Amino acid sequence: MNNFLSDLQPRERSLLLIAASLILSMSLIFGINSYVSKYSFSVKNLQKVKSDYDYVYSKALTLERQTISEYITNKNLDILVKSENLSSVVTNINILNNESAVSIKFNSENLKDAISLSEKIANNSNMKLSKIIYTQDKNIMLFELILN
Repeated sequence: MNNFLSDLQPRERSLLLIAASLILSMSLIFGINSYVSKYSFSVKNLQKVKSDYDYVYSKALTLERQTISEYITNKNLDILVKSENLSSVVTNINILNNESAVSIKFNSENLKDAISLSEKIANNSNMKLSKIIYTQDKNIMLFELILN
């Protein structure tokens, strides 16, 4: 092979060098082009999968919020209290339904847990929390939430 290259004229050597560099550059261009097209295809798939995920997440969030729904019942509140592990802290839950508003009364030993429960009730119901009445009697805190 060494004899072959040494027997060539300088013009022929430069032509072989140019041909080899063209072949190398073309293979590099095709490789980069293939990589870019695969990347753009992956980006399109990512956007599609992300939109599918967002759609499913929003539907799951809607279903999760329907645990209390618009009509608040003792059963729904018990489920919420148990899911938040507040059964030992929150007691005496009463619901009063008026024509214009719903009043939820409960006792709590801890202010933080009572506020957490109030937020969960407000966020999981379709009703608007309009008023929170708080009174403290000895070691027990009495809460009344008014939703309409």
